[in-house]
Amino acid sequence: MQLLQHLAQTYGVKDERGILIAAAFTHADLAALIGATRQWVTVQLGRMQQEGILTNRRGLMMILKPEALAAQLEHAEGR
Repeated sequence: MQLLQHLAQTYGVKDERGILIAAAFTHADLAALIGATRQWVTVQLGRMQQEGILTNRRGLMMILKPEALAAQLEHAEGR
């Protein structure tokens, strides 16, 4: 999701594990920001967690593999 890259740039704090998005967002918040359903956001975040791209606990997200997130966005945009 392009939104995750934007949030990482806006609220991101880098550490040795990845980039912490230092602001809490619910799935409903994220869905409202991109005009999607909460269910779609939940499925997509769950998929990214399974792939080890991010963790999401209590609304705080840690992007563990920013390069994998960027690669997915490029693939989705057809680059």
